[in-house]
Amino acid sequence: MKPYYIMTKTQLNRSKKRPEKSDSNENNYLLILFFGFSIIILPLIYVRQTLDPVLMPQLFAAGLFLILFWIYYTGFYKRNAIGNASFKPLIIWFVVGYFLSTIFSAFFAINTKESLFDISKTIVFIGMIFLSLDLLKESIQSLKTISIFFLISVSIALIIGFQQYIKNVFPDPNRLLDDGRPVIYLVDGLMAHKNLYASSLFMSLPLLLFGFFQSRNTIRKVFGLVTLLTFLMIFLLSTRAVWLGVIVASGLIGLMIVLFADQFGIAKRTRKWILISMGAFMVSGLILVISIDSTNKYSPVERIKSIVSPKDANNIYRLQVWDITMDIIKKSPIKGVGAGNWKIIAPNSYHNYNFTVNQLNWISPHNDLLWVWAEKGLFGFVFFVGIFALALFYLVTVVIKASNRSHKLLALILIGGFVGYLVISFFDFPLERIIHQLWLAIWLAISTSLYIQLKPQQQSGKVGLLWKVLISMLLMFPVLYGYSASKLEIYVEKARIAQFKNDWKGMLEMAKKIPTTFRNLDAEAMPVYYYQGLAYEKAGQFEIAKSNYLIALHDHPTKVQVLNNLGLMCFNLKQYEEAKLYFERALEILPDFFETLVNLSATYIILEDYEKSLEYLNKIPKNQWDDRFYKRAEYLEQQIKRQSMNKK
Repeated sequence: MKPYYIMTKTQLNRSKKRPEKSDSNENNYLLILFFGFSIIILPLIYVRQTLDPVLMPQLFAAGLFLILFWIYYTGFYKRNAIGNASFKPLIIWFVVGYFLSTIFSAFFAINTKESLFDISKTIVFIGMIFLSLDLLKESIQSLKTISIFFLISVSIALIIGFQQYIKNVFPDPNRLLDDGRPVIYLVDGLMAHKNLYASSLFMSLPLLLFGFFQSRNTIRKVFGLVTLLTFLMIFLLSTRAVWLGVIVASGLIGLMIVLFADQFGIAKRTRKWILISMGAFMVSGLILVISIDSTNKYSPVERIKSIVSPKDANNIYRLQVWDITMDIIKKSPIKGVGAGNWKIIAPNSYHNYNFTVNQLNWISPHNDLLWVWAEKGLFGFVFFVGIFALALFYLVTVVIKASNRSHKLLALILIGGFVGYLVISFFDFPLERIIHQLWLAIWLAISTSLYIQLKPQQQSGKVGLLWKVLISMLLMFPVLYGYSASKLEIYVEKARIAQFKNDWKGMLEMAKKIPTTFRNLDAEAMPVYYYQGLAYEKAGQFEIAKSNYLIALHDHPTKVQVLNNLGLMCFNLKQYEEAKLYFERALEILPDFFETLVNLSATYIILEDYEKSLEYLNKIPKNQWDDRFYKRAEYLEQQIKRQSMNKK
């Protein structure tokens, strides 16, 4: 008789199989939880009370989810999310290098607190990559599940977008909004801007197309319908950068199909027809655009023409902003000016261009590549570009060497996706947005996982308790930052509402509640102490208002509204020489700033420099003059004559 503790060979095999099945179900559950939140739930987070209804709330939500999932994943399930093998792909070192460059650049920033958003966002980005990589390592076949999540997410986004289009645009597509923009700008899904909505739809396309080709029967038809509706919405949104991204991505995918036709089992005849079709499409599209002349500058044809038009106002302004950014890079090419500080440094060059105050609402150069180099220096730029270069290298390698045809297909589509994303980021700023960065992290994790599958590596090494605690502390930072920044925007919005109502007491009450622990500029780069200063100014407490404006100026030294109001406080306190200095600094940044021209002209009257007063008065365009300006000009001319006669 065998002892009871000795198992037979059959029993031993059965005991080994049970945990494997359990591990598989467990991993599926974790994967559904992780990617379900990141792809479906997170885009739905929208808080109307904040200035930007999605940016900071989504950062807070993403950070909170990641730290909870990290604790759950590594603590409860004892998973080794970061081990020695996690750092074997070279792309991971580039991601870490990019993060370190972001931190390093903060030491050279004028406003270090403005670097904290970029640091928080990058922490979330890295956390997403590592956890996605570890989950996909367990089951690369789960890509079909991820494509289903994108199908659900995009379907929700399209329902919202088409509802907005039918309600706001369909009745009168040519209507302009009060600020002069076309009515299509009211279609933004759950994003803060219609261009961001369009680029997020673009980022869903690779997994939608993969799901279409990998599915069968009814679900394939659903994928096909949603994909077509996605292309339709992108067309309707008239976002030129996304249009160009789609065109370039489609052309590249078509070209790669021809070049690697043998890898996909495509016959030579089919290859020729693909080339002929691509050429015919390009020629017919070019002829159509050239031959059609639309009187509506917002029509699709005119929008396409404007992409390469040197006379387009947006192109002119964008090129000028890029020129300013290149100047920033030339002055500080290695270390950069600090993450988040482009918006503070750039106004120093505004006087070289004919900018108006209405044009100064950009807080980035609308070019992620230039933005990264200007703020994070050469090393940040190299790491940033290297991430994309390595991802593309991995994917091309998969196309050439992988034996799994579905992996080849997804790699091919993602190549187009990455290149299209780079085209969009060359004209826009997806780098700023949380959803775009998390979905980009998923792309990078999938690309790396496909590449690793070519030479499977066994996970080695474990993360000790100390490292788990340190990583948890690091992941906690975006949560604290996102919560504080969201709270800041809520109170800024309340302060602005009180301002519009001329409720200065209520404005001061809200302004005092604005937290400044992690951030001191709002979503439009206005230093938050400006609101306290304005409330005290309207209450007639000029000394306290001045002290608040000085803090605001320290936080953003090139904000013309702050310089103007600070000069006005000095004027009211009869500190005329000091007032003159602040007014002149404001005009050095924006020479035609109306309020400052008026105030500086009045200051020179008090200082009895009537010629200077008239000089600044005459800089105000005559179409903005009213009776008081004509009377002042007449008075100044009389005083100048009187002084001239006295000298004689």
